[in-house]
Amino acid sequence: MNKHFYTITSVCLILIVLIWEVDRESAVRLDWGNIHEEMPLAALLLWLLLFGVVVYLLNLAVHRTYQAQLRDVMSTTEKKKHLEPVKEEQEVLDRAEIDNAMIELVHTMTSITEGDMPTARKALENLKKRTGSEVLTDILMLKIYQGEHDFENMEKLSKKLENNPDLKLVSLKATIEAQIEKKDYEKALKAANKAYETRQDLYWIIHSAYTLRAKTDDWAGAMEVLETGYKNGLVGKERYLKLKGTTFYEMALQAKDKGDAINFFKYCKQAFDTDASLVPAALDLAQYYVENDNQVRQSEQVLKKAWCCNPTSDVAEAYLDLYPHETAVQKVQRMEKWAPLNTFRPSLNNILLAELDIKAELWGKARAEFEIFLINNPATKKMSRLIAEFEEKSNKNEKAAETWRQKAPDCQSDAVWMCESCRHVSAKWLPICKKCGQVGTYSWRLYKRQKFEENENGHA
Repeated sequence: MNKHFYTITSVCLILIVLIWEVDRESAVRLDWGNIHEEMPLAALLLWLLLFGVVVYLLNLAVHRTYQAQLRDVMSTTEKKKHLEPVKEEQEVLDRAEIDNAMIELVHTMTSITEGDMPTARKALENLKKRTGSEVLTDILMLKIYQGEHDFENMEKLSKKLENNPDLKLVSLKATIEAQIEKKDYEKALKAANKAYETRQDLYWIIHSAYTLRAKTDDWAGAMEVLETGYKNGLVGKERYLKLKGTTFYEMALQAKDKGDAINFFKYCKQAFDTDASLVPAALDLAQYYVENDNQVRQSEQVLKKAWCCNPTSDVAEAYLDLYPHETAVQKVQRMEKWAPLNTFRPSLNNILLAELDIKAELWGKARAEFEIFLINNPATKKMSRLIAEFEEKSNKNEKAAETWRQKAPDCQSDAVWMCESCRHVSAKWLPICKKCGQVGTYSWRLYKRQKFEENENGHA
């Protein structure tokens, strides 16, 4: 970087400041393709100056790197004069050719980002003509194939690049992406395991290996990858605990399928101890305590902790089921004592108590719960049915009851599990999202607006 560059840059900055001071109201409108922007003249000039500086610095970096490599080659050649001289002439690009190659490189990458694959292909062809570098063009071609959803050619090209030791991880990443798109998780897992054996300090390798092992039901292997990722600082603590709880719970279910009650209890308890908000693990653990040891008190403690961390209707119902011989009024009283522990979803208390109040024929309390719920929330299908029952049994108003029954289908959907990554909705908790494939992303919602509603297959 010479003094002429500093001088020119400084002069340009001074001119831009003078233009800004002289006429701050001046503006320039840009109309190019989909870009329609208006900005001050000084701002435009500043952007152009920054662009020029970046291009100059990139050009200088490439030029110096090339010169350093050339000096290294010349030095090596001098040291090996006893060998036969290289007959092939080395092609040397001048500065103008380097600039043009960089422009084509940027054009290619920009077009790929914008999803304009025909333009990207054309720019890539021009780049190859200028540089003759197959390695660079092959790497960019992987992205073009991905953008074109041509996963067969993407996989073939990735296998070609795998022969280059320096590009092994690039080729494995492309193979994983192609196989996932083709839903061939077994082959994708093989590539992910190769990458995991090579490097364990890259996030994409940990993420791919963990997710693919989970999708192929290798939850023990997924746990190994998760621990490595956390140890290397690639997985945050909060995410780590959620995934660890999910992984332990799936290991518990695998043990249950094999009739291994000991490991089922062990892994289920570890899952709950790791993540008390994991409702399925809490429900299974509470049920295990009652069915195997009749430990109602222990079961109640598990459900209480889950209710404080992640209150859901399933947890409340499981708690009330621990006392099957209680009357409807006693259940209301029990729920009224338990409800204050729920500080996250107070509206859930309203709908649960309203249902219990109707069963106990405590009409005044039921009305109060309705009113509080509807102040803070839209009517859900369940709430509409409860109000209809209230109108019919308490007020003997069949017309009002029928009106609420007719409203129910158009009301908000009742409690669902929703993927926080892609908003896919499921009636039950799932370890892996059926739509986006992410692990441990479902959270419970009291109701779901219909315009966002999706079925369990992920179709709107």
